[in-house]
Amino acid sequence: MSRVAKASKPAWTISSARQHLPALVAASAREPQAIYRRKHLVAAVLSPEALAELATARHATLGSAFARLRQICREDDYHLIPAPRDDRPNPFAPPRK
Repeated sequence: MSRVAKASKPAWTISSARQHLPALVAASAREPQAIYRRKHLVAAVLSPEALAELATARHATLGSAFARLRQICREDDYHLIPAPRDDRPNPFAPPRK
């Protein structure tokens, strides 16, 4: 019994998830399954692969994103050319002597 979450009517309620747990787990292998209580999302069942992907994404940093961008540019032999630098006055910097 495959159920897909719809915006107008929740696919899995806590009661139906409890009654059809094997079907819920099987469906989660294909895509995340949302569980609702009184039309409010309260939980989701994910495959182990989706959970690992989510955990990896949560630990990503801006530095790791730039490292990945540099790797992609190297693989595609693409060169990022920085824009010319414009010096402008900094009101917070001490005056130059």
